[in-house]
Amino acid sequence: MKMFRRRFIPDEIVDISSDKLIKIKPNYLITEWIPINPREDFKSGYSYAFFEYGFKISRFLDESREAFVLVL
Repeated sequence: MKMFRRRFIPDEIVDISSDKLIKIKPNYLITEWIPINPREDFKSGYSYAFFEYGFKISRFLDESREAFVLVL
């Protein structure tokens, strides 16, 4: 199955088909992923997309799979 996500900054459509699908329901989606572009500050994460509200929350994990706060 192909999955795509719309980003607004920068304005682009991203293929997230390589993400591991954890759960999909009519009003939300949970995926596990690694960054499309490798990064030093985190190695993987989980995303929770809420279709009804139009937003996504992500949890970032370091090399040891410990969660941390990423300050943008």
